[in-house]
Amino acid sequence: MFNDWTVKRDSLTQPYLQSANTQSFVTGSAKLALKKITFTLDYTGDNKDDSRAQLELLMVSGPIEIYGPDGRNYKCVLQEFGEENRMDFSDAVSVPYTFYGYAHGYRITVPDAWGGFWCYSTVPYTDCIISATSRNTGTMVAGINFTNINVGDQIVIDGENHVVTINGENGMLKCDMTEFPKIKPQNNALESSEHMKLSYIPVFM
Repeated sequence: MFNDWTVKRDSLTQPYLQSANTQSFVTGSAKLALKKITFTLDYTGDNKDDSRAQLELLMVSGPIEIYGPDGRNYKCVLQEFGEENRMDFSDAVSVPYTFYGYAHGYRITVPDAWGGFWCYSTVPYTDCIISATSRNTGTMVAGINFTNINVGDQIVIDGENHVVTINGENGMLKCDMTEFPKIKPQNNALESSEHMKLSYIPVFM
């Protein structure tokens, strides 16, 4: 069970430029830090040490998903093991943990994002995955131009994993992309000459 569950609210970094001797300023893109998540787990029973070892191996193996007692899903990475506490009057072992991560919902798929769509994230920008089928030997998908392709080619722009593929193969050399498309909260419209399927995982502040 989770004991002492706490989630520290994201900190916000908002860059800005201010002209000399004026009150006016221009803001840049905001950047959210990961949430700090802390909790204590109690291990009990004859196999408590083995159970702990298996769980901690999972923790250190990479990002993990945690469903918190606050009802939210968190994708996070382990930052620190705390000092264990073995109770004299019990066989329980208590261990505190510190993670960093973000709260998110379940993946949302927009079958046709060509005419605009709604994003349920509350952070400034969210990564997404866009796919489309080319109707010409050159086309534009989400503001990215593709050339030297074939009619019927399957184009995938994967902003979550930072890859572009055409029919499953590397497609970076056939497009003019300088950065992966990101979507913002609420209404979105991506310029495209093809119908696009889009999916994303909403992220919450």
